[in-house]
Amino acid sequence: MWAILLFVIVHVYAAVREDIMSRQSIISTMISGVRTFKDTEARPTRSMSDR
Repeated sequence: MWAILLFVIVHVYAAVREDIMSRQSIISTMISGVRTFKDTEARPTRSMSDR
């Protein structure tokens, strides 16, 4: 019983940490049903005059 309880605690912690630290939203997708991707770096936008 203690092994299963420890496994569940570690598993939930790892899943929540991965959701926060990763680009993908795993836990949020399970809760809301909408998958989103977080951009970690800002991409510069180009205007029409830069082309």
